[in-house]
Formats: sequence, structure tokens, C-alpha cells
Amino acid sequence: MFNSLVDEIAYFQPRVKAALSILTCASKMILSQANIDGAVSHLLSKVSTVYVLMIARDSLVEIPFMLESCTKIARYTLDCAELIVRYSRKASFWKRLHKHAYEASIKSYGEVLDDVMQQFRHIVTLDVVMRTAEDDIAYATGAGLDASKFCLQDTRKGLLTEIKSWIRSTGEDIPRVLWLSGTAGQGKSAIAHTIAGWANELGCVGACFCFDRTQVADRRHEKIFPTIACDLADRHATMRRALLSALRHDHNGLGKSGNVKLQWQMLVKRPIVIGSTLVSVPILVVIDALDESGDAHSREEILHVLASKLPENLYILVTSRPLEDIRSILGTASGVRHISMNDIPAVSTEHDIHLYVSTRLADPCYIFDDVHFKMLAQKSEGLFEWARLACEYIKNMPRVDMDPMDRFKAVVAAMSEPRTGTHLLDDMYGRILKEIITEDQETVTMFRSVMGQILASLEPLSITTLTAMRLHFASEDSRYEVERVIRSMGSLITGTIDLNALIRPLNVSFYDFLTDRSRSDKFFIDVSLVECDLAFASLQVMKRGLRFNICSLESSYLPNSDVPDLGKRVKEFIPAELSYSCRFWGAHVRAASFEPSLAGEVGAFFDGERLLFWLEALALMKNFSGSLGTLSPIVDWLTGHSEYMHIGDAVRDTQHFIRTFGDAISHSTPHLYLSALPFAPTQSRIFGKFAAKFPSIPRVVAGHPEMWPSEKILHAHAEVKSVVFSPDGKCVACGLQDTTIGIWDTETGEALGAPLQGHTAPVRSVAISPDGRRLVSASWDQTIRVWDMATRETLCSPIRGHTDYIECVAISPDGKRIVSSSWDKTIRVWDMNTGAALSAPLRGHTGSIWSIVISLDGKHIISGSDDKTIRIWDMETGEALGAPLRGHTGSIRCVAISPDGKRIVSGDSSSEIACILVWDVETGKPLGIPLEGHDGQVFCIAISPDGQHIVSGSNDPRILVWDMESGEMLCDPLKGHTNYVECLAISPDGKHIASGSQDKTIRLRNMETGNARIGRIWSVAISPDGKRIVSGSDDKMIRVWDAETGKASGASLRGHVSHVYSVTISPDGRRIVSGSDDETIRVWDANTGEALGDPLRGHLGPVLSVAISPDGKYIVSGSKDKAVRVWDMETGEAVGLPLRGHTQPVQSVAISPDGKRIVSSSGKTPQSVDGMIRVWDLENGEVLNTLLRGHTACVRSVTISTDGKRIVSGSGDTIQVWDSETGEALGTPIQAHTDYIHSVAISPDGKRILSGDETLCVWDAQTGEALSIPLRAQANSGGVLSVTISADGKHIVSGSSDRTIRVWNPEFLRPYQPFNTPAMCFSSNPTHALCRASSFLQCSRTPASLLLTREGWIIGPEGQLLFWIPVNLYPLIYAPGNVLVMPNNASQFDLSCFAHGTSWHKCREAPPPF
Repeated sequence: MFNSLVDEIAYFQPRVKAALSILTCASKMILSQANIDGAVSHLLSKVSTVYVLMIARDSLVEIPFMLESCTKIARYTLDCAELIVRYSRKASFWKRLHKHAYEASIKSYGEVLDDVMQQFRHIVTLDVVMRTAEDDIAYATGAGLDASKFCLQDTRKGLLTEIKSWIRSTGEDIPRVLWLSGTAGQGKSAIAHTIAGWANELGCVGACFCFDRTQVADRRHEKIFPTIACDLADRHATMRRALLSALRHDHNGLGKSGNVKLQWQMLVKRPIVIGSTLVSVPILVVIDALDESGDAHSREEILHVLASKLPENLYILVTSRPLEDIRSILGTASGVRHISMNDIPAVSTEHDIHLYVSTRLADPCYIFDDVHFKMLAQKSEGLFEWARLACEYIKNMPRVDMDPMDRFKAVVAAMSEPRTGTHLLDDMYGRILKEIITEDQETVTMFRSVMGQILASLEPLSITTLTAMRLHFASEDSRYEVERVIRSMGSLITGTIDLNALIRPLNVSFYDFLTDRSRSDKFFIDVSLVECDLAFASLQVMKRGLRFNICSLESSYLPNSDVPDLGKRVKEFIPAELSYSCRFWGAHVRAASFEPSLAGEVGAFFDGERLLFWLEALALMKNFSGSLGTLSPIVDWLTGHSEYMHIGDAVRDTQHFIRTFGDAISHSTPHLYLSALPFAPTQSRIFGKFAAKFPSIPRVVAGHPEMWPSEKILHAHAEVKSVVFSPDGKCVACGLQDTTIGIWDTETGEALGAPLQGHTAPVRSVAISPDGRRLVSASWDQTIRVWDMATRETLCSPIRGHTDYIECVAISPDGKRIVSSSWDKTIRVWDMNTGAALSAPLRGHTGSIWSIVISLDGKHIISGSDDKTIRIWDMETGEALGAPLRGHTGSIRCVAISPDGKRIVSGDSSSEIACILVWDVETGKPLGIPLEGHDGQVFCIAISPDGQHIVSGSNDPRILVWDMESGEMLCDPLKGHTNYVECLAISPDGKHIASGSQDKTIRLRNMETGNARIGRIWSVAISPDGKRIVSGSDDKMIRVWDAETGKASGASLRGHVSHVYSVTISPDGRRIVSGSDDETIRVWDANTGEALGDPLRGHLGPVLSVAISPDGKYIVSGSKDKAVRVWDMETGEAVGLPLRGHTQPVQSVAISPDGKRIVSSSGKTPQSVDGMIRVWDLENGEVLNTLLRGHTACVRSVTISTDGKRIVSGSGDTIQVWDSETGEALGTPIQAHTDYIHSVAISPDGKRILSGDETLCVWDAQTGEALSIPLRAQANSGGVLSVTISADGKHIVSGSSDRTIRVWNPEFLRPYQPFNTPAMCFSSNPTHALCRASSFLQCSRTPASLLLTREGWIIGPEGQLLFWIPVNLYPLIYAPGNVLVMPNNASQFDLSCFAHGTSWHKCREAPPPF
């Protein structure tokens, strides 16, 4: 069996055949020796293990550098075999007594095999990891070495020797790039491929990358360095490890970003430098036909890389025509050696062509001799391509009236007048075509049509594919047989024999000839004439070829990456003509002249399900990102034809659909139908046309948005660090983590050109001059660059002077000065035109300066720093004005100044509660209270042009809009980003907000200033009868809700002037008590909502927690002033002195059921490592002998069981249960939270503990085991700030920073019971529960074993994908287990007819009747 497997492996990889044949031989010898014992038997067993491991690795033969390991294994195995054979032949007993003589050898061979196999396993493991990582790299397939292009043996010897000598040379002064230039047909590519092949044979670490003008649509210029990186990694394990390391640390999608410069640095240069000491042979990279990359801009960055300083062990051979843009850079670079094909001695070239011709015409029947060969060589004028064409013409032209000698004479006669260069080639092209194409007009028309199709195709296609496309041309008269036209053109193009081979020109000059009327005359091809046919054919191919579930995906639970053999299915079910049509139909429509018939076909495309099937096919082919590019030109094509503008509306609607749902569709294509279609807005064209045709998909029964959001989502290739509007508001510019600057059109959302490249580290800040003509960027490379917005060129050398990362840059209102701030703790002012420093650095801050801004009158600079201060500077003198502004408790990440210059707004990154402060510039004092609303650090701030609004962004990751005067939040948080909001800008007209995020998107949306409905819910309480829920929030309000309907009961309770942190209800249900950030406690009538008496004052800090004694007589409060106070409920008077002992703010208080004890908790002190819980005597205020320690972080919440025997506390990520009498910890801490615990509660029966961090968790109070996985009701929901349970234990209520109050059914959280599948309901109506829930839950231990991920996926216990929710469209949803969600604007879904999992393909069918 082993031998047959060896033969199979050798079939797939001939290079290992030799090594594997040795293994076969060894196995036969070993297996024939059955009579062996002891150590020999052990050795044979080890050899057998070697075989099993090798043949079990299907990918073995695909690993280029595995040959060395295979050979080693084969050699040592053969030695083992010979040893065993010798041993077995010692038949006599007395001879075998000396077997100890073999023992040392047997042991040695065993150790060697162990070592070699360890190397083998390492390489295979590395390969598996690498193949996974390569999914993140844009690889140019078919751009590598082509052995068919090698030079003929013994030709070009001098030039090849010269190049080889250069590669072997060493020394610092050796040019690392050799540029070989020449006109078309001089044989540059043959030399390039010959050198690459030679290096490959020698074992050099190398790569060969070829540009091809027929592959411009593949954008190879954006794939060159990722492809080279992969090829180098395939050649050497050290390079492979270095590349893997680069990819693992890449969080910006570098491998597919198109950022040529950074790809070179991180994917190629860095691995080469890392591996330089371990790679003993030269590293050779061959880049062929650089001139065929596209336009000059496509290769600009590549040329700059080639002209830069390269690693000493790297050699790059470049071939191209001597185009001006290439010559101007490579021809002047000091590290580039230039060889022109024209400089090669004519005698040498003529000799090589003579040898070539004599070889090609060597057939004895041709009766050619050396005179003939010499004549052709002389006529060639040094053009190998002409010589090749001449030989092909002489040998193969099918004319009965001319033999080879006649054709030879015709060629020579035609050259009687001297011709050179293109004229020489043109003559030969014309001569060959005249032999193939007869003079009649029909034949010429057929030729032009077929060749026009070939030339207009945006990538090379085969005869089979071209024919399949042509069968759908609009006119039947154009449906010629492609094979009939090109079968005689083998001397000019490839693919004329094999129907499935791609058709390409043998030399690019042939295509140049055909598309230039002055050169080709009657054979001229007007490519534009066939564009309409190709557009029509593409639409028809899709009409007939696309279908639902085209690749027969079995389950909707799987991401595309987990579908077995998906690549094979794509090739099988999406033929080449369909693949081509899906990718390029839009480009052909745009290139075609407007035709009403074609417009009708385009309209039909958007009217039918073909539109959805097209998106499905693109996602499966991993080309979904190109869909927007396909659609964008359609609107331009329709311009001026108002009767077809409804198609433009369809295009825009589809673009919205793609931008919103693209990530989900690309991740798991069935969710095009199961998630994207049902959740599209009701007024969207796609929903209106197609949703009803899919009756078994989710239905939104409440909270279904009507329109697409006004926001546009712009996708960057990297984290967005800075954003700025142009003065006219028509574009935004962004500084990106990948060292580039992107610019987008704010109206269309399209990128305006390629990213600006020049920085070598992340671009942290960008600014645009007031006249819109210049863009200034600052980077962590410690430089500032000034760019021309029109030409995208830098206007001067990089500005240098800072000695550490530059964090921020601003431009003065007159556009004459640049101001920058840095981690070097200084601010610098520069001249915009010259880049010269205008003054000494401004010093004063003692920490990194994160943010600077300039007042509108240009007189002041405002800066915010790590040192927690803000400083104001005089622009002219550089002097600090007044004392630093102090008040923040964390690093100041952002500052802004109002247009009138009277107020400064700042945000910090405090580890406690980050806040925003508004300052009076005149006094330097804060105005009002801090603006607190974010759940994380405040990273960015902007002020509207009218000075009335503040906009802030955070890592929570939300955007808040505030009123400048009142500090009120003006609308619900703006959500959508899935990672930190790093930067903000407001458009000059004040109508739009641009935000940039670490999620690699920029979001453009309208400025929202409507009334905010509700703030973060800091505290919730349930009335004793369970009929009412009370909430306190950071909008200063207390609200009472009906626990049955979820509606608000009466008006909000107003009185506090800041956040309400804690609420509770008296045991008789008649009074509500609240504690606030305004340092007061208020008592309210629960029925009327009226305040009872004056606020209770006495605390010197925010009141963080309140509780009421069981008899209703006392209120207990805990405050940030580190004190616990007891109050008389009736009089509002303080009872006794404050209870002091905590050394940190008191976070939580609780009263025992007997009313005798108070339990309070606080944060850890700077001197101790743990948080503190204290137990007090309520009557006399004394500390009882119980002091509970053990938590390692702030204890945010404490509660007491209804029997009074246990205290439960939540701190950091742990929960602890304590004996309330002894203070002893009961059991080990519960440690399963992933975020800070805000709240804990215990059920009335004492059996369950509830806790809230960013999720809601339920635990067994006795064992500490989780009764559910953490429940996240909303993607990016922030945290569950408060949790409580009703007195009858039937309802759990949670309040969250997502501004919702949720009522949960405890039954949903009970352990799984066999044969009793729980209802999975995303609605308040139980009939909307998920059908066939058991297939999704897969008998999970708890019914709550599903999770809403931050990205919006609902996933099951084994990671199954149920559906995906766009959080920007559905900010609030019902989650399984929710009985109510308040306020009543949460979306609800009906899943009762949902076809999911292995039944997903039935989503087009009507559900069966119940």
C-alpha cells in the first residue's frame, strides 16, 4: 500500500519523485525482513511511522522547500533498510550473538530519523499556518516564471553571463537593481525568465513577477509585493516565518490594501532583513515588463521602491520599455545599473538571431543553408520578435502556391528598403494577416469582430469562453465561431489549439499594431465598437447562468471559509464566462456608447432576482468588494437620459445594500437572503421587490426602519486616525494607520484616487488649508508633509524637527503657518511655504501633547497633554498665557475651541469615568458640571461652526451630541462603529459629522439634534408587588414603568441636576428614593411622582448608592466622599454621624433583612491590594467585628440574601459569597466575567446569583457554576449597570448603558432539560419563536447558549451563524429571554417560519402550514 501511495504523490509532484522512489526501494527491503527482533523491530516501527506521517500529509508535495527534507528522510531510511537487511542475513545463531555490534548503529539511526522527522513536522506545520495566512494576501495568479520564454540554448550568452556575474557579486557598492530596457521584440522577457530559471535551478531564494497588459484589470501593481513575499516564503522557511510574523501583527489588512510602499517594507524588505543571516544564497527578484503595469501612476510607488536603499543580499532584475516615467527614476537612481538592449553589440545580437533562425529552420526538407540564415539575421535589425515571426511565416503559412523557399524570398524582398523598429514588425504582422485573412469584406469584418472581442476583454479568455460569450451578442450576425477565426493565428497569439487555453499575444506589440489605424490599415480594430456587444453578452450570460444557491451550500450556519471544497465548487458551478460577466459587466456598459436597448437590459438586471444571484456569485468568488466599483460607472453612463434615471435609483439602492450588508454576505453567503434581505429598510427597492419572494426568512414585526440611514460608510484599508473636511465640504481626508492618506468624495462615497503615500509610519493627523489647496499631514515617522490637493504631490521636503512621534497638526486661519505637537512634549510652529521653524519649540507640558487647536482669530494655540492639563499659548510670542487649566483626572486626548474663542472643550481618558469639560477661556475655570455619557475614554471632540453643539467620540464606541449651553445630550448616541472612534470632524455648513474608527471605516452622517429619549440606566428597582419598575439614568431623570406593558407611568421625575446613580423603592411601594451625582438624595411619592420634602444634603460628593430599611424608616446612602450616612425617612434628617472607615468612594450599600446591619463596599486603596467590604450596626453606627477583604479591585456592588445569612459582592471580574456572621468567604470566587462587574443580585430563594458586566450572567449560588453563557442583548451594548430580581422571583430586570431596561424570564435561564427545547424568541410574542430551535441549539446545556457578537452575529453554542443584524439599522432589539424592552422602540423579529441551517435553501418556499 505504501508503494502505491508513493506513486500517487510522485504523480502530483515530479520533483520529489526521485526521493520517494528511494523510499519505495527501502520499504520493499525492510518489509521483506519479517524475522527480526528487539531494537531492529523498534527501528522498523519507527520507519513505518515515518511513512505514515509523510503520506498522511496531502499538502506535502505542494511545499516547494520540502524536497530537502524528503531527500534526507529517503537517504536515512535507505541506510536503515540496508542495516536491517545485513542484520537479517546473519542467519547463524553464533553470528547473531554479535548483534550487540549493531545496537549502536541502530540507536544512531533512530535518533537521526527522530531529528529529521521533527524538521519535517515543523515545515508541514509552518505550511499549514502559512496557507491560512495567505487568505489575507492579494496574490497575482499566473504572474510567475514561464519556462516557455527561456532563451534558446547558447543565445544571449554575453548578456546572461554579465547578469549572472552581477548577481554573484558582493559588496556595499554593488547596485542592487539592474534595469534592462529595450523596445518591443528585443527579447527582454526571454532574458528575464532565463535568469529566473537559472537562479531557481541553483537553489537561490527568488521570485519572478510578470506584468501583462492583458491583465491590467487584475491590478497587478497592487499585488506585486504580496505575491513576491509569498513566493520568497515558499522558497525558504526563514522567509516564511518572517512573513507569518508580519501577517500576524498586521491589523490593517496590509496584504490586500494596495499600499505598495508599506507592503514592500513589511512583507518583503523586513523578512529579507530578518532572514539575511540565515539565508546563505542571494535573493533574486525578477520583475518583467514593468511598462505593462498600466498607466504611469500605477507603477509610481514601485519605481520609488526600486530606487530606494535595498538590503545587501537582495538583487532585483527589472525589464521594461524605456518609457519616460521609468527612465526618469531608474535612469538616475544611484543604486540602479542600466543596460539597454540597444547597447548590446550588433554583431552579438545578429549572431544570436542567426543561431535562433538556424534552429527554427533546421528541417532538412526546407533546403535552407547558412546564407539564408545570415540574411534573415541581418534583416531582423536585432529584433528577436521579427525573427520569430519570419520563421513562423516561412514554415507554417498554409498557402499551396508558395513553398517555404518562396515565402523566404518574399520576406527578403519586402526588406529591400531598410526598415527599423515598429515598421519592421508592422510589415511582418501585415504579411502574416494577409495570408490568413482574405480580402473579402465579410472575412475582414469577422476578423475585426473576433479580435475586437479578444482585445476588449479585460482579462485573457479561452476559445471556449469567448465562444460562450459571443453566442449572446445582440446581433446574430456577430455570432461567429471564434475558433474558425483564430485557429491559423498561432504565430501571433497563444491558445489557438487548446480550446481551454487563455488567448494572449505572443508579443504585446501585436496588440499595439492592431489598435493603431496608421499601422494596421484594414486590420485596424476599433475596440469601442465591440463594448456594447460585450456588455449585452455579459448581462445575457448572467441571466441564463446565475441561480439561487449556485454552489449548493448545505448549511447557513457556516462561514464561507468553513465550507468544504468551496473553491472547487466555484470552478464547477460558475464557469469562466459567468465569472467574467459577473466581474466586468459594469465596465463594459460604461465603455459602450449609450443604446436604449442596452439600457433596457441593464434595467431588467435590477428588476429581477438576477441582482441577488449576482451578489451571491461575487461573494462566493471572493470578489464582493468589487461590486461597488462595478455599479458606480452605471450612473455616469445614464447621465443625460432622464427616462432611465430609475435605473440610477436602483444602482444607488443596491450600493446602500452592499455597503450595509457586504461584510456579512462575504462572511457567509446564505445570509444574503437570510440576514441582508429581511433586514433591509421597508422602503428600499431591494426589499420591496424581493423580500416577498422569500417567505421563509426572518420578518421584522416591530421597529423595521423605512429608509436607508443618511450615513455613508467609507471603507479604508487601515485604522482611521484623523479626519478632516475640505473647506467646501465636498471631500474628507483621513490619516491612516498604514502610513497613507485617503481622500473620499462626500457625495458619492467614492475614493478620489489612490491613497497619498510618503510617510513611513502611521499618519496621526491631517489638516486642510482654508483655501482648500493644501493638505498637511503629521506622522509617527516624526515628519510633517505638505501636499498639493490638486496634483497629490508633496510641495516640499518633509518637515523635521520633532524628536518623537508627532501626534497632531493644525493650520492657522490665514494658511501661512503650521502648528504641530509631539510626544517630545513640545509644540512647534512652521512656515507653510518653506517648512522652516518660525520659533523655538513651545515648552511647558510635562507629558506627550495629544491635541492642539488654533483659535479662529489665529491668536491662540490650545493644547491638551498626558500631564492632565490644558495650556493656552500666544501664537506670535509662543508664551504660555496664564496658568495651566486643571480639572481632568486622566490624559487629555482632545481639545477644541468655540468659533467665538470664548470656550474650550476637552475630553480625557480617565480610567474611572472619562468626561468632557467646558472651560471659560477668560477665567480658565470649568463651566457647569462635567459632561458624562460615554462608557469609555473620550478620544475626539469637535464643535459645530455656530458654536452651539459639541460632538464627542469614544472607545465605547459611540458618538454623542451635546448642547454647548446646557450640557444636555441632544439625541440618542450615534452608533455603527464596531471599534474605537478615533477622530471626528463637522462639515463647514454644520450639517454633517465625519467619524473615523479603528474598524477601518469613515462614517458620514447628518448632525442629529433631536431630543434624546433616555440616558444610560445606572439603576433599576422593582416595586414589591412587581407591577412597577423604577429607573435612574444619566439624563437626570427617574422614570416609572408599567411592568406589564413596558409603557412609562406618568411623567418623568425631575429634580436632580445631574446623573441619577441609584434608585430604590420602599417596602410598602409608596416611596422612591434616589441618589445623584449632584450630591443629594431625594424622596418621591411613587404614585404621584411628586418630590416629598427638600433634597437630603450632607454628602460632599456624588451619591452612588441608596437603600431603604425593611421597616421603611431609614435611608442608607453611600457616597464618593467615602462616607456612609443614615437618614430618617419621614423627617429627612441625618441619623447620627457619618459612618467613616472607607478610604475610597463608597460604591454600594445594602441593609440586612432584619434591618440591623448595613453592608457597604468601596474601592481598593493605594496602599492595599484589595477592595473593602464593611459591616456596620445600623442602630449605633459601629463597625462590627467583620471586615471582609479579598477582592483585588474596586467592589462595585454588594447585596444580602433574603435570609440574611450571605453577602454577595462583585468586584473586578470576580464574584464572592461571604458568611454574613463570620465574614468568612464561602467557596472560591466566581471568575468568569470578561469585563468589570457593575452589579450583583441574589434570587429570593437564594439559589441564583445575577451579575452584570458587559453581559448578564446567572450563577448557581451553591456551586458557582454558570447557568447560562454571558447574555449580550445588544452588539456594543456597553455594560449592564444594574440588575435586580422581583420579590416573587419571576422577573429579572437589568439596566444598561445602551439606554434600555430589559425584563427577563428566569425560566429561559434554567438548565437544559432533555426533550424540552426552549423557545428562542426575539420578540415579545412567543408565537414568533425560532422554528426548529433544536437544530440550532444542538442540545446545549442551557437554552441561553447563543451569543450576539460585537459584529452583530447571533451565534450558537458551537459557533453556528443564525443571522446577522446591522447595528446601525437596529440599535435596539429584543433578545431571547426578554419579556419587555423599554423604551418600547426595540425591534422584534418573527422567526417562526425561518428556514435556517441545513434547511436554509427552502427560504424561497412557502412555510408548511401549522
